[in-house]
Amino acid sequence: MLRGDAEHVWGDIHHLYSSIIDEIDPVTRAKGTKYLSLIMDLAEPLALSDLNQLFADHVHHYLVPFSALTMRTLLKRDICGLKDPSLLHEEIPDFAQRREGIPWALRYACHYWVHHLQHVSPDDEVQEQLLDFLQRRVLLAVEVYAVLGELGLGVNLLRTARRLVTAWPKDSFSSKEDVIALLYDSWRLTLDFFDPISSSALHVYESALPFSPAKSKIRQVYDHLLQSATVFTIEEGLDEEWNCVTRMISVDAKDLEFTATLSPDGSEVAAITPSSVHVWGTATGVLLASLPLGQPCLIRGGIAHSGSHIAFYQSSSALCHVWQPSHGTVISFGGDREAGHSMLMPFIGCVSFSHNEARLACLWGGADNLHQEVTVYDVITRQQLSNVSLGGFSQQPQRSILPFNRDRDWLRFKIRSTTIDFSHEGDCLMVHFMGSTLIFDPVTGREMLRRECCGKNHVVENFVLLFFGPEDAYIFHSSSYLPSRDLPQFRFHHSILPASRNYGRKLLSALPWSVQREASSSLGREEAGMADQPQTVPDSASRRACKIKRIKSGKGQTPSESSPFEVIYILGRDVGATMDGHTVAFCGATRTSWRTPGSDCVGMICEKSDIWLLDLIQAAHQPTFHLSSSDPYLENGYSFACTSELEDWKAYKCLDTENRYLIVDYKSSDGKKGTEILSETYVDEVITALSQSGNYFAIAGRSGSSKGTKVQIWDLAVEPTPVRCNWNGKRCTHIRFSSDSELIAILGTLEDGSYGVVTYSFSDDGLLRTGSISLHPQFWPKNSNRCAIASVGQDFVHLWARPTIDGTLVYLLRWKVATTEIATVAEVPHTGLYSFYPAISPCFERIYSKSRDSSIVMKLNAALENKAAQSEKWLYDVDEEHNPNIYYDALSWSDLCLGTDGWLRKRQRRLCWLPARYRPMSDQEGHYLRLVIYSGTVTFLGLKNNKRLTMRLLNTKIEYLN
Repeated sequence: MLRGDAEHVWGDIHHLYSSIIDEIDPVTRAKGTKYLSLIMDLAEPLALSDLNQLFADHVHHYLVPFSALTMRTLLKRDICGLKDPSLLHEEIPDFAQRREGIPWALRYACHYWVHHLQHVSPDDEVQEQLLDFLQRRVLLAVEVYAVLGELGLGVNLLRTARRLVTAWPKDSFSSKEDVIALLYDSWRLTLDFFDPISSSALHVYESALPFSPAKSKIRQVYDHLLQSATVFTIEEGLDEEWNCVTRMISVDAKDLEFTATLSPDGSEVAAITPSSVHVWGTATGVLLASLPLGQPCLIRGGIAHSGSHIAFYQSSSALCHVWQPSHGTVISFGGDREAGHSMLMPFIGCVSFSHNEARLACLWGGADNLHQEVTVYDVITRQQLSNVSLGGFSQQPQRSILPFNRDRDWLRFKIRSTTIDFSHEGDCLMVHFMGSTLIFDPVTGREMLRRECCGKNHVVENFVLLFFGPEDAYIFHSSSYLPSRDLPQFRFHHSILPASRNYGRKLLSALPWSVQREASSSLGREEAGMADQPQTVPDSASRRACKIKRIKSGKGQTPSESSPFEVIYILGRDVGATMDGHTVAFCGATRTSWRTPGSDCVGMICEKSDIWLLDLIQAAHQPTFHLSSSDPYLENGYSFACTSELEDWKAYKCLDTENRYLIVDYKSSDGKKGTEILSETYVDEVITALSQSGNYFAIAGRSGSSKGTKVQIWDLAVEPTPVRCNWNGKRCTHIRFSSDSELIAILGTLEDGSYGVVTYSFSDDGLLRTGSISLHPQFWPKNSNRCAIASVGQDFVHLWARPTIDGTLVYLLRWKVATTEIATVAEVPHTGLYSFYPAISPCFERIYSKSRDSSIVMKLNAALENKAAQSEKWLYDVDEEHNPNIYYDALSWSDLCLGTDGWLRKRQRRLCWLPARYRPMSDQEGHYLRLVIYSGTVTFLGLKNNKRLTMRLLNTKIEYLN
């Protein structure tokens, strides 16, 4: 084999390729293709566009096995010798030099293996090479993509390969299902763990693979890598399948009001806030472009993404703007509208591009929703193509007028969001207005179809969605009804199957309707709302589509085969639909393109200040996976009451019976074991608590006409019979057990408005009252709830007190039990909400105070260590080493912590990256990171959906700060 610089041997690389590939003589050409592997080992290959010009189709047959051979020979774990996975690429001084050591032949193979695979027939050799790559080296390739800074390319290649293999003949490939499963798993693994892998490539092995679902194919195939793990192993709590949420993108916290949409292919997500428009990549989560809007304005209209242009409304100008992020240009539409109509504000959510991006449709609406008009523009020339007035308020002869009965319709349709949608060919435009579906020609404005689609006797509010189905053969419709005496709130979906592309009025009587409803009412009552719908069916195929399928609201059940659409329903929202293997995502008032079978489909949900990106293919199979509670008791007639400190005991309140509770032992060896108890009936809010050991359960509240507070305590270890005590408090606000479960303290308000505390100890004779005190009113204004029990001990009870709602100081008080001595021992800064309090270590050495956006760590002054119990006043110093973006362990008080970026650390050293679904709710107000540590295992408490995650740390010595 020749060695050296190709430019010195045969001139530049372009001349080298030309001398071999462009030879007309077939014999010479065949010989030249044999040496392509040698060429790529000598020099950097040409760009893909140049390769396409130079290569004949049959050359790909040589390059597929060459790419496989190159990757089989050169790929290896830690290819650049980075060694330490705790370091980010940017923290390694010679990272750039190490990266240059990746051979160019390997770079070529990693870049173009899918390109060559697309141009060959899937014979046995190709299939075997692909399966071998996926079973042995796909994770090694992901590492190379990350090191080269091209992980986004890796995501796209894996997605493209999966779509390609899905189209291969099934009978010719015995391992096709395994290949598709591995391609999907490697794509999801790269997508879900994009952030840690792109910044530290070795975490494809240290974080991504260990957190891959238990039943995933990639976990089974690469189990040998898990057996040699060096950082941690998962012992409990691993999901069985992939979550349908792939990424969460946070919108600026100042802009809690926003509207978002996806590009037609789902590769980008765009959002408009009162002050700006943003665009992110859905695979990477990287902010691609932003457009400041100048003066903040109300979001009065929607947003649409065509793939290269973004259209949005701005209330301050009453115009529709089209922004091209790649060029930074913004053009405006609607400035030439007639006087009188120019005052119409954009109707919420109504803007749409045609699928070829050539036309833009805008729906302008008045404040009463009756005065609306649809205007269609040519995006390139900016000329108005047509204008259709809705509601009969226009007298202009060039406009189409669609009158409606205002007296009947005004009170029936309180719609905040609707849709306007082009057909796939762009020759039809559909809009919903006052309970009717309208289809008209976007160029001439000629009406092509009008049909009432909502029940005549019910009030529609909030939203109406109308979208063309695949190939424009069906129409998807969804609307929300106001609850009424005759009809509880429900939504329904139906479809229209036109007899032809000619949407003339003569066809209206031949339109079959298929209705699918979701309701909690009786079925007979629902039928009244659709009695007016036509049921004439022209053929047997359409007759099957006319059957009515009803499902209960919120359960995410799948329609029967008679319905043309299957709705993907998550968190009470329609996020997409499937039909004949095609999938579409609903993005507020717009939608993505219908994705063909085998393609991925990105969906989205706007939740508070976040955009949740969804894998709708996964969601279609598991529509509520990880998004609704995974606690079976919450799904079967119970509400959560309280938990023990270690969350191994939980109490639930029965929703059907006011005074019935269920206490569940989550650590029992024979599965979740529950004990049912009946309490007295209380007349106001009750407070519940479980001891740390789970053997005591307490309820406090007012019973009947009793003036005092009644407390019931069950010793669950003996029998569920409560001991009772009375306390003259007006209302109980907090109950806390001591760490050894031998004492209980009850805090509440007294008749005079001040706070009081009473303590009891447990004895063979029942409860023994050990002390009580009325607290000084200077800390607790009347009728305020700004006090909590910090700790309960044999000699002292410590309390947090917050004097004002907007106060930034919290007082730590110490009450000496069995006396009336109470003193303020510390003043602590606190930035959280007034109803939450700092966390304090058992020996009072450290205090954590946090809010959603900041945190403070304080440690006891060194001079007071070991003397805190005797000191009259404690002094805490701010820990200068603390990081406001770190959540610290507030249960075991270990040196483990969790960053807001998802990295689990031992002090500053990164251990692994936790996916969002495994992170505690420590980013929420009043929640801290709480870890249970025992013999090398770490259990995360406070996870979403009542999950528990237990991992065993390897080669890590945990230290404690308390």
